[in-house]
Amino acid sequence: MTMTVVPAPARDADILKVVETWIDLLAAKQYAEAASLLMHDPAGPNWTPALLAEVLGGYQKLEGRGPVTPVASARADGYEPYRDIDFWEDEKGSFAGDLHYSLPLGGVWSDVTALFNIRRVKGGFALELDDIHVL
Repeated sequence: MTMTVVPAPARDADILKVVETWIDLLAAKQYAEAASLLMHDPAGPNWTPALLAEVLGGYQKLEGRGPVTPVASARADGYEPYRDIDFWEDEKGSFAGDLHYSLPLGGVWSDVTALFNIRRVKGGFALELDDIHVL
């Protein structure tokens, strides 16, 4: 797989689809494929497949839940899925916004949230994972 570029002008649904594909790959433990969907800026966070597996495994233990679950089969059980997209401009024009998306763990939505930068790239927009933390 290669980095996914969402053509401009991007709709929220188009960007959310990339994140949902990323989550489904994580649920299948296809960490390399999930990482390949995203932009990797050498000056930014280095989210390797091994680091993704390690961080997600830590939250599974902390939350007392199972592994990442496919989006379509996750259910609300105390947490509703959180999805928030903000578009904005930076001075250099390389950032276009950010996105927060809660992760489903053990079959239910959790407060563990992936934070993405929405970056301008040739042909549209790409997502860059900035952090995973409890929101």
